[in-house]
Amino acid sequence: MKSIKPFDIIVILFIFGITIYLMKTENEAIKKAYIIIDEKKYPLNLDQNGIIDLKIYGKNMKVEVKDKKAHIIESDCRDKICIHMGYVKDCGDTAICLPNKTAIVIECEKNRYDGISR
Repeated sequence: MKSIKPFDIIVILFIFGITIYLMKTENEAIKKAYIIIDEKKYPLNLDQNGIIDLKIYGKNMKVEVKDKKAHIIESDCRDKICIHMGYVKDCGDTAICLPNKTAIVIECEKNRYDGISR
């Protein structure tokens, strides 16, 4: 039986490193957040912390953006289900207030290039 040589270890570590890199870059996506009010889509900046009052759109609601995630903190709807939906932060996450016809949506756009075609 042959013994493992130092060059073999270097080759194995190199292949392992390339595999990890390709797996990491494969999952990258560009996140875009939106507030949808009465079927109109408005961009939501998740990089800027703060509270957004939706009265300017005719809704008695407030949305909080904190640490690159958003959630509804105040609403005049009866059941307040939208408030208890929690934070939206990942691709496909949604918080919806049906009585107010309002939603917070995170959409993701896959990278045009995968790890191999870079």
